[in-house]
Amino acid sequence: MKTSNINFTGIKNAGYCWINNNSEGHNCMKANLNAQLTSSDYKEYQKLLKKYPSYKNKFAPNFVNIELQSDSFESFRSLFMKLNGVLISPLEEDKPVWNFVQNVVNKIKKQSINDFKVNKDYIISDACHYGLVYDTDFNDVINAEIGTIGLFGDKPLPLKHHDDILKVLHTPVLVKGGANYFSEIINGVNKSLENKLS
Repeated sequence: MKTSNINFTGIKNAGYCWINNNSEGHNCMKANLNAQLTSSDYKEYQKLLKKYPSYKNKFAPNFVNIELQSDSFESFRSLFMKLNGVLISPLEEDKPVWNFVQNVVNKIKKQSINDFKVNKDYIISDACHYGLVYDTDFNDVINAEIGTIGLFGDKPLPLKHHDDILKVLHTPVLVKGGANYFSEIINGVNKSLENKLS
């Protein structure tokens, strides 16, 4: 993926969306936080991949996609977290990956609105098209073939507005709100584990 050279050391090209898929008593929600790492964040990510190569992003090596999936069916409820399509857990074997994800989420959460940057050519790239909802053609999301985008209601959206929809999903206020949501979930899981271990 080609991106313009920007003298910037934060996290950029960050997007957020959530997909609802409800049918026959099964409620599924997938929240996706996708962002490009630069500078020290990318170096830290590269070090992590040396030990955990399965978490590499196959569409763009300097992007991370963090997905939270919540499933409920009758009285059963489950929660899954993924990094670039691969499950992670807060337990010992994945703890460095879990901590890395928490750091990325917190950095996006704390980043100033004015520091959010989105490259024009990114919106039309595969890194965005297949990366925002990881390994999923975004046209299928717009067509409501795999669920509906929570921000826009429960109907298919016009494909002709594809890029406009993606631009909305990369607005700083929305992305920061998504990072806040992820942060709350991660903190809740961490506290629950601490209570079990104490």
